[in-house]
Amino acid sequence: MNSFDSMEHRLQITGVREHEMPSNNLSSIGKKVLQFVPYPFLVLSTGGIIHLCNDEFISLSGYGAEEIQGLNLFDLLKTKPDKIWQEFIDSNDAIKQFSASLITKARGCIAMQWTINRDDTEKVFFCSGRTVFTSLAWIEDSSLTPEATTENHLLLEQAIFEMNMKRHVTTGEVTDRLLTGIERLYPGAACSILKLHPDNSLHAYSAPSLPKEYIEQINGTIAAAGIGSCGTAAVTGKAVIVSNIDEDPVWQTARPVAARFGLKACWSVPIHRSNGRVLGTFAIYYRMPKTPTATMLRHMQRWAHLSGILIENNEMVDDLRLLNERHNLAAKATHDMLWDWDLETNIIFRHQDGLRAIYGHSNNDAIRKVSDWTGRIHPNDRARVLRQIE
Repeated sequence: MNSFDSMEHRLQITGVREHEMPSNNLSSIGKKVLQFVPYPFLVLSTGGIIHLCNDEFISLSGYGAEEIQGLNLFDLLKTKPDKIWQEFIDSNDAIKQFSASLITKARGCIAMQWTINRDDTEKVFFCSGRTVFTSLAWIEDSSLTPEATTENHLLLEQAIFEMNMKRHVTTGEVTDRLLTGIERLYPGAACSILKLHPDNSLHAYSAPSLPKEYIEQINGTIAAAGIGSCGTAAVTGKAVIVSNIDEDPVWQTARPVAARFGLKACWSVPIHRSNGRVLGTFAIYYRMPKTPTATMLRHMQRWAHLSGILIENNEMVDDLRLLNERHNLAAKATHDMLWDWDLETNIIFRHQDGLRAIYGHSNNDAIRKVSDWTGRIHPNDRARVLRQIE
């Protein structure tokens, strides 16, 4: 039994009698005020019992509003803050901070930083919490249920898509964040994404936790069967799971490099483009012999698919940027008026160099619609030009 297993012990630890609970005035006022706080916020009795909480905490914990009433906050924490709480009770400090992961109703585990303020007049504590890594604060715990692991993965995926939508964030930064997030979910793992080049060589796209010397050794390796897990996965287009590098023939050629850096297991799955061709590989390394579960393999396939989406979309953006640069160079070289006509909106966009040279305008606002342009055609030519347009 831990130190917070019974109400009686909670009251003994604090030296507070059971009737010393928050006043009714605090309840009626607090219920309204708490909802304006944009982060998890609770009112605790001196025994740690949750007396009031806001919707942010309810949403985070997964408990219903009625279920929360009467629970002890410390029973919901992965690391019980017995010593910290006792020191706070015995001291005259007005505020105390500590770190402890919140275990949700779904048995998820969220890394949190807590701040507790005392109110001696009301004999209550005001407690606020914040996640340490925002959406990536979920961690995998072997004592928690598989359902929680799935929820952790979905939260990580959501965070990655949100990050990818931000301007000035490179795809390399996004994939690095993805891999470090996966490594939090699987302690001891080191992830990599290798991209397959046209000459059939593999190059590191993202590998934030693998030794740089190891990456230098494998960069430029030609994808071929028997050249490690990734080389084989890239050329076969199939997952290659090596649970013990020291014994598997797939690593016979590359084994000395892996041994130098203490790598003992490597699971690799191919990353496919939208047209089905292999783009690269997604891999997880361990420094001990290890075999993945069926669930982990499914997650690896999902991460490989997500990586492919991120990388291929980035390539499309780069291609579009290059096309625009060539368009601009052509406009400057020919001095022609290059323009696009959106037939649905009837709006025309003209390249600014030609626009400035012909009309003297620096932007399209003055002649954005077709009618703005046709009104500038000489009357003798207007009917003929309109017929040609039609």
